[in-house]
Amino acid sequence: MAIRAQPMKTVFSRVPRIIRELEVETGKRVRLEVEGEMTEVDKTVVERIGEPLTHLIRNAVDHGLETPADRKAAGKDGEGVVTLSAAHQSGRIVITVADDGRGIDRARVKAKAIERGIIAPDAQLSEEEIDNLIFAPVSRPPPSSRTFRAAASAWTWCARTSRRWAAASASSPNWARGRASRSACR
Repeated sequence: MAIRAQPMKTVFSRVPRIIRELEVETGKRVRLEVEGEMTEVDKTVVERIGEPLTHLIRNAVDHGLETPADRKAAGKDGEGVVTLSAAHQSGRIVITVADDGRGIDRARVKAKAIERGIIAPDAQLSEEEIDNLIFAPVSRPPPSSRTFRAAASAWTWCARTSRRWAAASASSPNWARGRASRSACR
């Protein structure tokens, strides 16, 4: 069985290039912190997690981190931090992408869900239910979306594996506040 195990470093080594590209595209300054790159996982996970991980990294930079000016106005360092980690926890592998951005704008998420017909305009949702709306499938993606293919791939992969990883996201109740963390499909 050890033959099938590979370190996450195989996948994590691609992330710095993705970060550099995103810095150029978004004008944001990003520092990448990597933890647990020697955590060994099954070869199948290494082969399949590349695209979903790329999508999560893009989301962390695109939507999680503020611009340098906004960060400085909020009293933060102009450089945002994205943390990528892998660890064994209770017999599972937990892969986490976290950023030190402002967190989820729940009013915006709810407004988008109403606009897309995912929820009714008069729906009364808890904060957790609003947070979970970010995983609802988008019925009609923007035709020129540069990240739609990655998003579609990530959501397909997450839909297949989310039941197995539900415990990982449930164990982090504060993931939507402050230091946003997207564990597994979150």
